[in-house]
Amino acid sequence: MKRDVIRRKAIEPKSSADSEPDARDGGVQSVDRALSIIETLAEDDEGYRLSDLAIRTGLSTSTVHRLLATLEKRRFVQFDRTESKWHVGAQSFAVGATFTRRRNFTAQAMPYLRKLRDLTRETANLAVVDDESIIVLTRMESREIMRSLTKVGGRVAMVASGVGKAVLGQTGRDVAAELTVALGGVMPGAKPLT
Repeated sequence: MKRDVIRRKAIEPKSSADSEPDARDGGVQSVDRALSIIETLAEDDEGYRLSDLAIRTGLSTSTVHRLLATLEKRRFVQFDRTESKWHVGAQSFAVGATFTRRRNFTAQAMPYLRKLRDLTRETANLAVVDDESIIVLTRMESREIMRSLTKVGGRVAMVASGVGKAVLGQTGRDVAAELTVALGGVMPGAKPLT
């Protein structure tokens, strides 16, 4: 039986310094590892095999398997037996959906997103700022052939998205410059040094 090889962009495994909480910070290592697995699964709709998850999270295969078994019992992940791949489960969605329900502004924004989409003939996104990124909460898809690649729930650097640049454009110039430099980007409207 021939196994399909998953070809994705090369990503360095997370170093143990990145993925494991410091014992002094009060973090729980197993919780941190389980959440790292869910975050990794959320990166790709096609799912991951056990060995791929172990590589991408920097954890041993046996550790990933034990955590997946626990997460599967709680329905945070699900296993597709036909493809032998793991996916984000329904409970992950239920927990994540609470974020937008608690704020109750997604439904209110839809008529404005629709109007913006119709005026610009582009996809209109509603997003929130999280650290130096934006997270797309909902979108009104363009009717044109060219579509935006950002998914609902996707995280994008502010300097790499239209919504992020709009946010940066509405902040004070010093805050925008600081964020842009921190993200390694070029501030909109900045002149290159020659």
